[in-house]
Amino acid sequence: TDLGTCDFQAGISYVAVSRVTSLQGLLLEAPFDRQNLYNHTPTEGMKMRLADQQRRQAQQLIDPPYPPQYID
Repeated sequence: TDLGTCDFQAGISYVAVSRVTSLQGLLLEAPFDRQNLYNHTPTEGMKMRLADQQRRQAQQLIDPPYPPQYID
């Protein structure tokens, strides 16, 4: 396998390497940079999840609606 080139699908090299169960029979045809295994560019799905998380955090109450002395 040549991991030196860019993935056509985000993370495909990582998935391929993570499924190796033994080093016997594994052949890497060329040297590669480990950083190529990680995708630093967020996908559209990742951007949508981040925006949703930020929207939900903005909706959270900072102070409780009732002070503790009113709760029994």
